Amino acid sequence: MMVYNLGWDYIEKLRGNGTKMGQGSGQVVDDTASGDLKASLAVDYITVEKMEKGAPLGFMYPKEMVVIPSPVTIFKGSPNVKAAQKYIDFLLSKEGQEMIASTGTLPIREDVPIVKGYGLVPAKEAEKRAMKIDYLKMLDEKEALIQKFSTIMRGK
Repeated sequence: MMVYNLGWDYIEKLRGNGTKMGQGSGQVVDDTASGDLKASLAVDYITVEKMEKGAPLGFMYPKEMVVIPSPVTIFKGSPNVKAAQKYIDFLLSKEGQEMIASTGTLPIREDVPIVKGYGLVPAKEAEKRAMKIDYLKMLDEKEALIQKFSTIMRGK
């Protein structure tokens, strides 16, 4: 998403500024909390969980944000479509979205408030500021993108 919106030159500049690639979403948050990193691209609910445990972290949102939706679907030919539909109905209900919001993830329902005290932006704001992406194009180029990004971040 960042490559399509900001370009490879931006990625190169990040690396030149000391950016490093972590082993996973939790690691970069831990490395930031420990002071090893000054900042990181972090997943909201992972960061909120660390903050609840006392990590000295906070959110800062740039003008354009990396926003990754959490899709849910019922596959064609699923053996228990009615149960799957009930599950999705629950996920999208106010009660389901309140449970999701309580973990530090942004709810999609406007009648469900975000977790207060952590600096999260409302889902509508995140949607407005989200970097645009053609997911099908990205899937076609996924391996090449990962390879080039990894090569840059490893300094090779």
